[in-house]
Amino acid sequence: SEAATFVAQFTEASAAEGTVNLGRATEWVKHAITAVRDNRDFVIRYAWAEADPERWLVLHTLRSTLIALLIGDFLKAPPVRHIELGNACLLHDIGMYKLPESLRRSKAPLTPDERKAVNVHTALGYRLLKGCSTAENIALAALEHHERMDGSGYPRGLAGDRITEYARIIAVACSYDAMVSH
Repeated sequence: SEAATFVAQFTEASAAEGTVNLGRATEWVKHAITAVRDNRDFVIRYAWAEADPERWLVLHTLRSTLIALLIGDFLKAPPVRHIELGNACLLHDIGMYKLPESLRRSKAPLTPDERKAVNVHTALGYRLLKGCSTAENIALAALEHHERMDGSGYPRGLAGDRITEYARIIAVACSYDAMVSH
């Protein structure tokens, strides 16, 4: 609950202010890394326990970040890269907060025009992060997290190794979240 509250306040404030307090994000990510390591099984079970359609984006961000951190731990990421991965995942959908709330919260199937508008969130997130002088690998994760290994993703249709490592890990974490959540 505390983690979801942090994610909600942090992402909404960042998008509204057009700036990112990376120091605050890093402190949270450090705590999350420790929690994931100390409570791996609990974190996995708990992450899927809450299903609130009003907070789907916040909960998706939280769950995806926890899964990305688990993957980073499994891959034995060095501490600096593990923190970067956590920050990248925490911020990967920041561009969604630049879209109209009615579009973010729509429960109806999206029209083709609405789908195009939602697909722009990757570029919006990248621009916001670059405008805050965020590290390129973190900003690229926001831009590329919907790219797919076979080149079928967006926004640039990248394939294979042309997709950054953080974006590939986040794509797996997000896909897993989509498969197991409501």
